[in-house]
Amino acid sequence: MNAEEFLGYIKSAITDKIEISLLDDNLLVQLPFTNYRGEPVEIEVTIGPSGDITINDVGYIAGLLFELNEHSEEASGHLLTKKLADFYKLNMDYNEGIISKNISTTDGVEKLLNFVKVVTSIETVLPFISKPRKKVKGRSRLNTQLSKEIKQLRLPLRVEKQAKVDGKHETWDIHYKYPIKDDKLDVLIFVADLGLKEPKERTAHVLALASDVLDAEIQKTMRRELRVVYSLNGNGSKATHRAASMIDDYQDRIGYKAFDFGDPKSKSLFTNLTIQDLSPMKI
Repeated sequence: MNAEEFLGYIKSAITDKIEISLLDDNLLVQLPFTNYRGEPVEIEVTIGPSGDITINDVGYIAGLLFELNEHSEEASGHLLTKKLADFYKLNMDYNEGIISKNISTTDGVEKLLNFVKVVTSIETVLPFISKPRKKVKGRSRLNTQLSKEIKQLRLPLRVEKQAKVDGKHETWDIHYKYPIKDDKLDVLIFVADLGLKEPKERTAHVLALASDVLDAEIQKTMRRELRVVYSLNGNGSKATHRAASMIDDYQDRIGYKAFDFGDPKSKSLFTNLTIQDLSPMKI
């Protein structure tokens, strides 16, 4: 094989593995690189009416930061992401949870290649620089309390306990799951006891789970409603209150419903909603 043949081999090895599909009105591009899970790295391309082009990371990096508990400003994963974004002049939208770049056809390919380089580097390296998450021992007091109250409701057999639910990227443990046939909707209930140790880690788990199981692509084929039930269980620490506030703040952004089991009004709302769902009229 001479140099020209080898160059042709490299080009075909890269281009043959690129896949482009239509995502709403945008393009979803699968690159010939894989992240640490072995999945293709993807970018989304939006072409405006005047021909302006915006590329983004499909929100994958934000989800990864939450999943690895590296989303806080002082975390090494967030610092690495921000430094790379600043150096290559990428936009970090904290409200939407995406990293993006505006480019034009006159820019050449340098900006595009830099964006691909940053996204691929972060998705590949980030999981290996994050600190391992400590395991929380002991049974959740909130889950025990909720289990007793749910038994009193005499729920029908169609309520599945300790269910396995597939998200876009992985499978998650959900405490309760049941369908509403009339609405063609699956209701998922996740219990988060913030009164135990490491409320920050528990909140990060909730946000990562919610982002994954409520992914827009999944919602197109199977409609889901996620209800997050949490409690401080008398823990008045600042870390616990911050964790609860974060769960409340992100419910509109991600699309789940949060209920504070320690607040009578919020608890009553959750209970009435569940009873209404499981009434004989809907079974």
